[in-house]
Amino acid sequence: MGGDWVQNLSLQTIKEDMIRKFKKEKTKLSPQAAKYLHMALNVALSEVIMRAGHQAYAEGTAVVTVDILQKVLPQLLLDF
Repeated sequence: MGGDWVQNLSLQTIKEDMIRKFKKEKTKLSPQAAKYLHMALNVALSEVIMRAGHQAYAEGTAVVTVDILQKVLPQLLLDF
């Protein structure tokens, strides 16, 4: 899966985004849950980038477009 060149989402960003989406103020996100969510999202992001890059290369372009993302996302969702 992805390499060191992938810019990962920060743990703090993920925690803040999750907390904003909670409907009840009393809902909390444990540090362990935040850590695992952080790892899972970074793996998924790395995989999207890798697959989109491979698809762009196969199509003879160096640019990942929305069309390329639309081609790789269905299979990615099935794989996860």
